[in-house]
Amino acid sequence: MITVVTSVTDQKIFEDNLKKSLDEQTSKFKLILADSSLSLSASYNSIGEIDTEYILFIHQDIYLCIEDWLEVAEVICNQLKDLGAGGVAGWNEKGGKTVGCWARYIPNRDKSTKIKFFDKEFIGQIHGGSFTEPQEVQVLDDMVFLVPSKIWKKQKYDAENFPFHCRAYDFCLSLKANHNKKSYVLPLPVYEYSITSWTPEYFKKHGREVDYFPKLAEKWKHKFKRVRGYPLER
Repeated sequence: MITVVTSVTDQKIFEDNLKKSLDEQTSKFKLILADSSLSLSASYNSIGEIDTEYILFIHQDIYLCIEDWLEVAEVICNQLKDLGAGGVAGWNEKGGKTVGCWARYIPNRDKSTKIKFFDKEFIGQIHGGSFTEPQEVQVLDDMVFLVPSKIWKKQKYDAENFPFHCRAYDFCLSLKANHNKKSYVLPLPVYEYSITSWTPEYFKKHGREVDYFPKLAEKWKHKFKRVRGYPLER
């Protein structure tokens, strides 16, 4: 079973996207609404003990595009004996194109184009390309971030240095450096309705105005030469 963890800052977006797709899931799961008054990293760190095998940290504006998403995710993860974390978008050390296949709509940036994605109609754009096997990457995007609970007992988010952004990058690098675990993009489709994430108000409230990459470089430059294609020595 999977424990789903999210932070709800907009009830309608949550209900129209993540909650709606969770209600359609064929498998049982547990849902935790993290403390939205805290930073994302701090709120996720405060969830307490988890008794399921996996934890899925996921944004409120994500829609799981297939009804057995959680069930398939667990099957795939059980087959990856060196799994540290799984997601739906990621990058290798050399950077380049994003590894993954998802659809996204950013109202103030994207055209209102109707698309068909995994037999469902959405507005937005399709990113990446389809694949059938998990793809190993160096770092994962944090919009969908699945972690085995046994890993979570050993490692949490670095909320001091990465309260909002680069937290998944940092988590993946720590998995590799400290636990010899790998990160994978899973062949599972999602749709992101990113209506609040790219507005000036969100930038100010949730720290997107801050460039956290220099902190990432300073923390990991002794272990890695590049992250997502960007050199850590500056």
